[in-house]
Amino acid sequence: LTRDQIEQWERRVLERLPNMYTFTKLLSEKLLEDWAFETQQLPKMTVVRPTVVCSAQTEPHPGFISSKDAVAAMMLAYGKGYVQRLDAQEDHIMDIVPVDYVCENILAAGLLRHNFDGKFVVQTSITGRSPQ
Repeated sequence: LTRDQIEQWERRVLERLPNMYTFTKLLSEKLLEDWAFETQQLPKMTVVRPTVVCSAQTEPHPGFISSKDAVAAMMLAYGKGYVQRLDAQEDHIMDIVPVDYVCENILAAGLLRHNFDGKFVVQTSITGRSPQ
């Protein structure tokens, strides 16, 4: 493929998805589904899809985070004063979920897994409510 072809393909894919991160998550699931179809094996697959993950609410302690990537980098830059303003639309919600909530959902999904065949998907978000 030429560079132009790759860029054209990328634009077509991303016009339906918000970013490359979302695309790679989708691609991973699709690869597993294709493998299951080709091998005629239906693995018990659990997919946990968190929204934007941030620092912990309570466990192991409030504010715990092991990475300074993604939203953590933005919050750190804002907190240190490097970013003076965050432009946003009032009616848009940035659904940020604490990492300990994501961990709890992963554990719960594992416990519920035995009730389902094939693909089991858990969406993890706190849209519209405070995690407190």
